[in-house]
Amino acid sequence: MGKRIVALDDDTVKKIAAGEVIERPASAVKELVENSIDARSGRISVEVSGGGRALIKITDNGAGMTREDAEMCFKRYTTSKIRRIEDLDRLRTLGFRGEALASICAVSRVKILTKLEGAIEGTRLVIEAGKVTEVNEIGCPEGTSVEVKDLFFNLPARRKHLKSTRRELAHIVDVVTRYALIRNDIFFSLDHDGTRLLESPPTKGLLDCATNIFGASVSKNLIPLNYNSKVLEISGLVGKPHSARSSAGMQFFYVNGRYVSSRLVSAAVREAYGTLLPKNWYPICVLSINIDPRSVDVNIHPTKQRVKFLYENSVFEAVVSAVSKALKSETLVPDSMPKRLPVRERIPGPKATVARITAVPTTLIPLEKKSSPVHEKAHLPELRVIGDFGETYILAESSKGMVILDQHAAHERILYERLTSQHKDTQELISPIALELSAKEKTVMDDFMEALTELGFNIEPFGGNTYRINSVPVVLGTLVSPEVIRDVLMDMTSLPKSPEKGVEEKGAQIIAKKGATAACRSAIKAGEKQTLERLYRLVRDLYKSSNPFTCPHGRPTMIFITREELEKRFLRT
Repeated sequence: MGKRIVALDDDTVKKIAAGEVIERPASAVKELVENSIDARSGRISVEVSGGGRALIKITDNGAGMTREDAEMCFKRYTTSKIRRIEDLDRLRTLGFRGEALASICAVSRVKILTKLEGAIEGTRLVIEAGKVTEVNEIGCPEGTSVEVKDLFFNLPARRKHLKSTRRELAHIVDVVTRYALIRNDIFFSLDHDGTRLLESPPTKGLLDCATNIFGASVSKNLIPLNYNSKVLEISGLVGKPHSARSSAGMQFFYVNGRYVSSRLVSAAVREAYGTLLPKNWYPICVLSINIDPRSVDVNIHPTKQRVKFLYENSVFEAVVSAVSKALKSETLVPDSMPKRLPVRERIPGPKATVARITAVPTTLIPLEKKSSPVHEKAHLPELRVIGDFGETYILAESSKGMVILDQHAAHERILYERLTSQHKDTQELISPIALELSAKEKTVMDDFMEALTELGFNIEPFGGNTYRINSVPVVLGTLVSPEVIRDVLMDMTSLPKSPEKGVEEKGAQIIAKKGATAACRSAIKAGEKQTLERLYRLVRDLYKSSNPFTCPHGRPTMIFITREELEKRFLRT
């Protein structure tokens, strides 16, 4: 039998390697834009045609290249960014692997025009499938232009698996948007088939840049964020809870200026919002983390989008702290007045039930601003309760407009915070629970036994893998069951341990989430009639809570309608 193991030819090796780096047209755009940024460009123009299949052209006014560098740049593992492996510990550029341009050239037809600042002539280089077909001197502007045609023309299997033109274009728009956001000092433009899709001129700050890219309707709900510690610096924008989306498409994370995809950072953001958001909703956010390059590894994937932090727990806690601090600095009451009048009103039929509005005497004393520190910190409006609607919503007025509160969500928040304030209090179980655990669960139980005791559990071994639960934290209310305790154990193992934030505090957060369900079950339900005094007490107690804006599951407790909006609706302006 002849030998079966052979060395692949150079052409096949290049195409396989190219497939790891260049997955679609957007991958080529990303790599070329990063090269332009590294070249200290002040203006980067992106032109594409056919969703990037037919043409990708990136033009910048950066440093440019000599002829010698231009003839080297498209070869594999050639780079101006590093000289040895130790340089990765000081890396400040986006590129460094020396693979991107070589991969693009291996699967397309490329033309490069480049000229150094102050040079008399530039260089023109034409490459097809990784081989140079032309190289000559030419007059051209300072900077570099890379034109990529017929991407994957020699890889038909890869080309036929590309998505529609619109889908591929959407990925390209996403790439350009990512860097236009974080590099608000650079003029970015994006054109598709001659139509301008994005233009982002230099701005004074990130918020102005976000306004230009996303529009005022998005940016008005963004809160600036700045955080400094011994380990890292974090800056950016976070969205108010009511502007959250059902997907993570409006979350942008950067590490030392590099756009990254990080589950750690994403989880930290979600942790910071906590009960401000419903499950499976994602806040808008733009977070830029600056950290010592020695503390982060960007060389774990050819696309350079995944990173590994040396001190994961410290990064996690810093992001949680930064986002939490930003959220506490702003009012989080959503504004819900419709922007357009409905075409016509629906008139209830003879069998329709019309909800009653119960008036509250106007002699009730308005809530005083000094009754709770929450007013000053969260900018809550001073309210006077004026009635209820449908035995479900509390109507109140302030000097700036009208506030409508959901009585169930408000009561749920109040009960939740009462329960969580008693997280170390315990309640004896009339009938102890026998909990039989798997081997893995038993290991977790033994590891966290001390922490669980501190949190209010009284647990004792009962033979083999069985434990007896004699008492539980008060915050769990009536939810006590073997399943809930198993959930607590598994949740505790899923969170990172940290010297800055101990296991006990994290366990308290987990149990508090279970308490949110208990609060929901015990809270006043929609349609339950309340006395006028009860309505007033609900609003007063809600204002005393640490987070009066949402229930523990993220639903808003109140919405605000300004006087100006009401006057617009009644055509008074």
